[in-house]
Amino acid sequence: MREQAFNFPEGEVLLVDKPLNWTSFDVVNKIRYQIRHHLHMRKIKVGHAGTLDPLATGLLIICTGKKTRQIDQFQAKEKEYTGTIELGRETPSYDLETETSKTHSLKNLSEKLLYEITETFIGIQKQRPPVFSAKKIDGKRAYSYARNNEEVEIKEREVFIKDFAITRIYWPYVDFKVICSKGTYIRSLAHDFGKAINNGACLVSLRRTRSGDFHVDDAWQLEDLFEEIAFQKTPDNIKAVIFDFNRTLYNPEKENMMEGARRLLNSLRKRGIKMALLSMTSSGEREQLISSLDLHSYFEETLVLSGTKKPEHFIELSQKLQVEPEKCIVIGDRIKQEIHSANLAGMKTCWLQRGKFKKEMPDIQDEKPDYTINNLHEVFHFF
Repeated sequence: MREQAFNFPEGEVLLVDKPLNWTSFDVVNKIRYQIRHHLHMRKIKVGHAGTLDPLATGLLIICTGKKTRQIDQFQAKEKEYTGTIELGRETPSYDLETETSKTHSLKNLSEKLLYEITETFIGIQKQRPPVFSAKKIDGKRAYSYARNNEEVEIKEREVFIKDFAITRIYWPYVDFKVICSKGTYIRSLAHDFGKAINNGACLVSLRRTRSGDFHVDDAWQLEDLFEEIAFQKTPDNIKAVIFDFNRTLYNPEKENMMEGARRLLNSLRKRGIKMALLSMTSSGEREQLISSLDLHSYFEETLVLSGTKKPEHFIELSQKLQVEPEKCIVIGDRIKQEIHSANLAGMKTCWLQRGKFKKEMPDIQDEKPDYTINNLHEVFHFF
């Protein structure tokens, strides 16, 4: 957890560990959505400082607000990568995005040769970016031409390789570490390495470990970052959470109840919440959850109630636990459970939005909750 709240408009530099198969813009767009959705910022600038290919993982620098002015500065910094090259195999994209186009025998290769050739790549190099790349040519991305089988000329450019070292050889694979300048394509480096050994090679994995003074060890996992963003507006004095286990706990399309329960409860515990009041609609489910989750290991005090639908039950339970009403959040469906502050003696309210709300409950249209959740599974993002 951060000790201080994010200030996205003034500017934040977020270090993110980009997952496999996400584009860099996927990360940017998802973070922008989380900020807009949870913090109600309609306009917020978000950008990244250096593209990572979908098949690469590792450090992606995300800038928000006024910090986006520093993107060029961050992009210009030295980069460090680790990865794996496969010898004897060529692909049009120089990695595994495209199918194998040519194979070579490895009979004439030796470890000594590989180490010797590696040293020749250190220093200023002429490098041609892959045709399957985001480099712009006449206003279009190079990959647009490649995917349409259109020939296009990509000019060579100078890059600087500060260090290129083999860390392991296990035929036909070679693990490596490289430190290089801005604009270096590691896919091209792998391809050129294959040509230099009079064979072929392609990149099979890549991870950016450092950019300038920023290191991937200090980066957010996206799920943790989204949780942190969603929790920015939650008061520090909240000690207990009251919610309906069956209705708000999990998204059945993505995970089962046990997985959802563990994820939510772990999140609550990390936030320092000491108590939870859990509501379910059948004793069978209650017994299953208690035996599977050991709820008392998550909270100092836990009370499970079955099938309550009346606000006074929430108030009664908070009194039994000796928790002041203003230190509780009630999460529920505002139509069926009449969850609004007039009925809750000052408890915080979190409404599950319903399309029928204005039609069925016009008498409390002006009532505003402390928090809102648009879908049941968004309880995860709220916590």
